[in-house]
Amino acid sequence: MTLNSSNKQSLYTLMLSSVDTMGKNVLIIADENTSSDFAPQSMNFSSVTIISNRFDVYDREKQRAATHNSNTVLYSDFDFTALKPLHGQNTSQANFDIIFFRIPKERALCHWVLNNLSSILRTGGQIILAGRKDEGIKNYAGKCTKVLGLTGKLRKSGKDYLAVLSRCGDTRPLTEEVLDDKNYPKIRAIGNAFGFKLYSKPGVYGWDKIDEGSEFLIDVTLPALRQHATKGANQALDLGCGYGYLSLALLHCGFKAVTASDNNAAAIEATRHNALMNSLCGLDVVAASCANTIDKTFDCILCNPPFHQGFTVESRLSEDFIQASARLLASNGNAYFVVNAFIPIEKIARKYFRSILCLANNQHFKVLEMKSPRK
Repeated sequence: MTLNSSNKQSLYTLMLSSVDTMGKNVLIIADENTSSDFAPQSMNFSSVTIISNRFDVYDREKQRAATHNSNTVLYSDFDFTALKPLHGQNTSQANFDIIFFRIPKERALCHWVLNNLSSILRTGGQIILAGRKDEGIKNYAGKCTKVLGLTGKLRKSGKDYLAVLSRCGDTRPLTEEVLDDKNYPKIRAIGNAFGFKLYSKPGVYGWDKIDEGSEFLIDVTLPALRQHATKGANQALDLGCGYGYLSLALLHCGFKAVTASDNNAAAIEATRHNALMNSLCGLDVVAASCANTIDKTFDCILCNPPFHQGFTVESRLSEDFIQASARLLASNGNAYFVVNAFIPIEKIARKYFRSILCLANNQHFKVLEMKSPRK
């Protein structure tokens, strides 16, 4: 089959058109690289299962699947337990004829998924691996053939590559891990802050350290946060919480009830683990895309918004987080953002807030205070 990709056609769309899917049971690994034009429900599958670690992707595909009773959409930190053959069964009893996987940015996550996919693919089934040369697709395809025992070749389409890989038989034990995934599922201690122990895991951005921007945000705003809490500001939101560093800072400052929200399932797991291990009864952790499932208001909002999505820079992400803050901030509340110094966030913020003040700029990051949301 001839591959034909263009700027308007996502790698997922290219993957879906690369093999015969008629009457097949299909698994699609969907993450932050999955574009909104991706519509597997229009294909001639016997059934389709979509698993995603991103709440926005899960939410969108769940709504699309509402009219397709044979479709299943799952949200998790790529937990494949329920999709694997029962203990003692081989891959001839696996569920999936075809698995589509667009390689992610993080190597440990990619290895974790590949280790699992090779055991849930039926004998004779295919894994369609996609990516670009500078994203390491050739390396991953080589590991699948040399280490995981799959067979197949790369196909090139412009800057895009597909690896159509097949399983000819049970080539290794189902429970054996052969690619180094850094023990991806394990949540581990990474340090201390505010009198709390910090826990994190691969899959969370900057997972093994304290983010410089978040640390700068707290250094700048700590006196104000303490003052807000002293004067009765009780409800606070950590918007895009990561593993929960800003949430811990808010609790340390005296806020009685903190909500932590993130799109990424790994971040949700890590923040919940921090709440459990530090016995934090005042921390509520909510999976959401820019807090879209939250409808109450907050006295204080802290945010260190991302500006990368997958392999690309997304300028709209900052605006999405600012818009969400304007919706959720109480009329007399304060929102504090930290962003890279080069991002023109003030221009964006004026659309949603009447008062914007730059509190600090160290040439790497800047901290803004926003008040009086335009509602």
